Amino acid sequence: MPGKNLELARRGYELLNRGEVDRFVTECCHPDYEFHTNVQVPSIPSVVRGHDELRAWIQQWYQDPWESQLQMEVERIEELIDGRVLALLTLRAKGHDSGIPVENEYAHILTFHQGLCTRVDGFPTWRQALTTAGLDESGSPHG
Repeated sequence: MPGKNLELARRGYELLNRGEVDRFVTECCHPDYEFHTNVQVPSIPSVVRGHDELRAWIQQWYQDPWESQLQMEVERIEELIDGRVLALLTLRAKGHDSGIPVENEYAHILTFHQGLCTRVDGFPTWRQALTTAGLDESGSPHG
């Protein structure tokens, strides 16, 4: 059903931003969920698998280092022709100990199956996500 994946993605970001991690995991993520971080840092796994690893990842990277939980502001979100969802995000937080504000662009391409998210591919830049989705920066398909 067109739009269903888009609505689930929006709901997932809302739940995460409110700190409702358990609801996010159980209501939005398939038990075989995978998050491909696409980050080349030794302390960050390349793939986070399943509900337990996802909860631990959120705690370690979205909650613990920050004064209050990291917020993922959705700047643009759209369902792609193949049913995946592209989300261009701005990550915002303030360091727990330093108080230094952090703001960074990031992006996700989400894949769904049977009404749940099965895979998220992360991208450190919007341009990388748009290119992977076959779009240019205006949102038009590459021709």
